[in-house]
Amino acid sequence: MQGSFMRVPKRFTVTDGSGAPIAEITKTAFSLLPRFTVEMQGVEVATIRKEFSFKPKYFIEGAALEVSGDWWDMNFDVSRSGQRVASIRKKWLSWGDTYEVDIFDDALEAMIISLVVAIDRVRADAASSSAATM
Repeated sequence: MQGSFMRVPKRFTVTDGSGAPIAEITKTAFSLLPRFTVEMQGVEVATIRKEFSFKPKYFIEGAALEVSGDWWDMNFDVSRSGQRVASIRKKWLSWGDTYEVDIFDDALEAMIISLVVAIDRVRADAASSSAATM
């Protein structure tokens, strides 16, 4: 994955093992709540947005996916039409942020990885903004 941390809007590219791009994630620059678009092969396939609620929740438009579980601790499942299609777990004793991602529908692999990148970016942004206010 490659990112543009200093540019606005922030953009991340998910690549395969040979370095070929498979998805591009763009964070919307001016949005009240975090919002990302996911493009694959130049086509926008989904919008990931954080919903306003007391318990953090994400809505994925365009991909018919739902996130449930504790995304803040990066332990959550992704389902489509009530069927679990992925399970994400953060490894706590690792160097940097490391995740175990089990994908049960290979057709959704790039979308699930893009979702994990987007949610991880929201967590990092929230952590840095709360550290700046201390």
